[in-house]
Amino acid sequence: MHFFLFGFNLPDLLSTKAVMNSEYQQATKNLKALNSIIPEGLEQRIDLLRVSVREKEGLRDSFKIDDKFEKDENELFLIQDRLNQIKDSINSVVLKKNTLIERIKAVEDSLFKDDVRTIEYMYKEAGVLDIDIQKKFKQTIEFHNSMLSKEISYLRDRVVRKDNENKALNDEYTCIASQYNNVLKKLGSMGSLREYTELNNEIERYKMDISSIETQINQLKKATKDKINAEKNLEDLSFKLEESINTFKSLNLQKFNSYFSRFSNELYKEKWFVTFSPNEERTLFKFNIDSLTQNTGSGKKQMLVASFDIAYMAYIQDKDIKLPYPRFATQDKVEIIDISYLEKLYEMVFTVNGQLILPIIEDKFDSFTNPEIKDAIIV
Repeated sequence: MHFFLFGFNLPDLLSTKAVMNSEYQQATKNLKALNSIIPEGLEQRIDLLRVSVREKEGLRDSFKIDDKFEKDENELFLIQDRLNQIKDSINSVVLKKNTLIERIKAVEDSLFKDDVRTIEYMYKEAGVLDIDIQKKFKQTIEFHNSMLSKEISYLRDRVVRKDNENKALNDEYTCIASQYNNVLKKLGSMGSLREYTELNNEIERYKMDISSIETQINQLKKATKDKINAEKNLEDLSFKLEESINTFKSLNLQKFNSYFSRFSNELYKEKWFVTFSPNEERTLFKFNIDSLTQNTGSGKKQMLVASFDIAYMAYIQDKDIKLPYPRFATQDKVEIIDISYLEKLYEMVFTVNGQLILPIIEDKFDSFTNPEIKDAIIV
């Protein structure tokens, strides 16, 4: 609430940082989980497998098969090519499904579930200021969760479709693999063709291992990239947040304190100012007022509140700030304020082009020495 009144969008930055931090934590968990189940040395292993495939393919290509087997051989190659295509499609579907599942987890983590400690503090302040924002905040959270729930439902539907695609591809693979085995059996029954068939089987096993390793390597690369990107985004936002805080201190807060200290000094010869202190994690920020001397009685406290309000009227009209907020404030319990200080308040309000609304009993009103004050009466 204080940031809003001072014209600063820090809550938006904090909300974005919370989302990015959640994404970074999720990316870190995903990478850690993959590293725990995927063995080391995959790239070295796949290099050796590729060398073995080239060697075995060289031996296979050197075989001389009679013309009468050419038709069956060509059919075998066509079936094998189709099997390879199906395997690639299966790996692609599995990868896309895993990506969808990761996205579902990320969206579920984005659902608003936790009770933020600062929300209650903001609501209490809103009650003091007579601003009903709790209902709007609740509606915003409900809308946010509703949109995320719809996205989760959509993603789950896509996962089901991917499962169906995967099943259809595996069924097709099983059927075509049966045809492949039948052709191999036919060719393998012919003398030296058994060795040819064994080579094909061995090459096929190597290629399946290569495809599996490639999928794992791609998953690791993607998870590593996701973590790096999430970490960089979080670092960039943290830097932006720190810059924004420094700007807020050097411009907004310093500008307000120049008015607050001036008006409090005109009243009591004491320079009061607003302090701003974040916690170590930059997630909670506390405002307070302070001065070199803090001996304030009841009447003095009311005057300080009034000088704060007048300083705020001047602040929002400053050429470097220009906030479109109302230039008036209300005060009560002014019966404990001396008449001379009320006249000073009038003069200060007049200089900042603002309005101070307060009740005054008739006896005290008649005691004013400044005749212009009577012209300032609204009711």
